[in-house]
Amino acid sequence: MDAVVRGAVVTRSYAKWRTASLVGIHVLFIAHFIHWKLKGRTLAPLEFNEVLYTIHQGIVTAGFILMALVMVATLIFGRFFCSWGCHILALQDAAGWLLDKLRVKRQPIRSRTLVWLPLVVMFYLFIWPQILQIWHGTGSPAVHVVEAGTSRWSSFTTDDLWRNLPPPGVALLTFFVCGFLIVYLLGSRGFCFQACPYGALFSIADQLAPGRIVLAKDCTQCGLCTKACSSDILVHRELAVHGMVTNPRCLKDLDCIAACPENAVRFGFRKPPLFRGGHPMGAYRGRYSLSLGEDLFMLGFFIPGMLVYRGLYDAIPFLLAVALSLCTAYLLVVGYRLVRQGTLRMRGLLLKMDHGLRPAGIGFAGALLIVLLFLGHSAYVQYHTQVGRQLFRSVAEGDVDDGSLEGAIRHYEQALSTGLLTTVDREQELASLYLLRGDRSSAQRLLNAIVAEDPDHMEANYRLGDIALDQGDEPTAKAHWHGVLASGSTRASVLTVYRSYVRHWTWARSMSRKVKRTARLRYTSKA
Repeated sequence: MDAVVRGAVVTRSYAKWRTASLVGIHVLFIAHFIHWKLKGRTLAPLEFNEVLYTIHQGIVTAGFILMALVMVATLIFGRFFCSWGCHILALQDAAGWLLDKLRVKRQPIRSRTLVWLPLVVMFYLFIWPQILQIWHGTGSPAVHVVEAGTSRWSSFTTDDLWRNLPPPGVALLTFFVCGFLIVYLLGSRGFCFQACPYGALFSIADQLAPGRIVLAKDCTQCGLCTKACSSDILVHRELAVHGMVTNPRCLKDLDCIAACPENAVRFGFRKPPLFRGGHPMGAYRGRYSLSLGEDLFMLGFFIPGMLVYRGLYDAIPFLLAVALSLCTAYLLVVGYRLVRQGTLRMRGLLLKMDHGLRPAGIGFAGALLIVLLFLGHSAYVQYHTQVGRQLFRSVAEGDVDDGSLEGAIRHYEQALSTGLLTTVDREQELASLYLLRGDRSSAQRLLNAIVAEDPDHMEANYRLGDIALDQGDEPTAKAHWHGVLASGSTRASVLTVYRSYVRHWTWARSMSRKVKRTARLRYTSKA
């Protein structure tokens, strides 16, 4: 970017420094991963999701410490971390750069309702659990540090860096949806402003922060700062009205400073927006991308979308479900427009003209139909899965009547037989229900299928050993249980199997010293 200083033209840009910062974050993660693989134990994940374990269980984690430090910095300097340290924003900005290179126009979706969604998600994740604990009279767990060697969820070191991260396939899907698809459909940084609960926390803290983008001298209102802003902020208008940017969406990436030809914009300290008059979002009314009906239509489809996507096949985590529901809801709004409007464009693609579908419109309609079919099928699978789980819990709590038992089996069978993917936990629970009903052959079939997929699966091997022992097949039982011991399972698994040895076999008592030593070693090495 060019800036005029004393008649000379100089080049200023903060983009390369921000790029270096974001690349550095990924390099540090790779180094962290390599250290874990080489040493077997490393620093616990510096991941914001670990904050939930502090909230729900009172365990102080490295992720919680990171969140606390970032919050303190945000209260002083404003919302810097999102644009200089967040890997998801790095993916979104990379996707935006790629779309620009492909000349695909990014258009921010300004909604009356979904703008509040990050705050709702934040409330659900961080505050609602506390309300439930108070309601049930359980109280919040005491905050405590868990030392390494006493728990798998140790506070600051771990032998499982991936302990709170999704499987690689789900991680790649998350990167695609939250880092690319949502940018294409909802505009630059769509996940940050429409879904991210951590961003919502930082936006609240930002309103208390004195660190702002400020007007340093007279402004010509050329609008180049607004054009450079990737957060859809009317920077020139805010500078004219407030003398600084008050919008909590400002991520302090400093592009507006670099874009100013008069060198009139800089970072400085002012009275925080919360203590100033005027509404920081007041200048944005009337710039909505959706009609009121479309806004309500999108919100109406988002809510059931969350019920369908969240936990689908035990694979879709909460924030990915939020992003998928947002994308699906917007696609349905575009589908609604495709039916109602005579001419329609989306991101430069001509979908419909003179009430006739164009090739791109036919392709979009076909893709939307596939999405709707998948959504309907997933809703069917989720219904049977969730009803089955509810009945399973009632059976597990001691309410073992024929209706609950048979109902749980029926719903689980339907979910597993019609699902596109198998879910090991549901298969395991169905096997338990079969055993409770006395149907050992069906239980054995399911457990064998689990072991075929995961030979070291502790619970399935343990159950198969029990079944084999009851059938008088002691060699098979020994093979299943000894295999779990030899697999390097966590201490809890080893101790469970050891107790089974002692309970059932005389020969196990002769091995007790060796088995106890094995269990003790794994007890102290797994945390």
